[in-house]
Amino acid sequence: IAQHMEFQAQHLANIVWAFARVRAKHPVTQATMLALLPHCTKQLDTFKSQEVSSTALAVAKCFGHEIDHMEKRATNVGMRGSVFPSIEPPPVHAFFDAATPWALARLNEFSAQSLANTVSAYAMTQVSGATSLCAAVSQEVMRRYDN
Repeated sequence: IAQHMEFQAQHLANIVWAFARVRAKHPVTQATMLALLPHCTKQLDTFKSQEVSSTALAVAKCFGHEIDHMEKRATNVGMRGSVFPSIEPPPVHAFFDAATPWALARLNEFSAQSLANTVSAYAMTQVSGATSLCAAVSQEVMRRYDN
């Protein structure tokens, strides 16, 4: 479907969020996500901060690790904060690779909810840029708190 239609940023974000919300780990959801994600990456400059954060969280729900599961496993093996092997497909990495500098340049435009969704998405995935993005979000939160 995606090859034959041009979706706007809001439509893409809404579609991937709806699929992830209903059955995130289902093969049809993951296949749909992988088909639409390159379009999201290509159109990233037309996205708003809420659309980027909701797309990132939807992708993380489909392909990332649940945070509670990660904490339990890390505690059980005595390695809090341990690194899990990367299992995310290349389109997921491509999206996050493009989204990281995009988000870093616009953190002041993110709502508190969008900041929270973005941090959750990066925490659930093993993608490059997670450390720098989370540190920058922390600074943004503290800046807002101080004002």
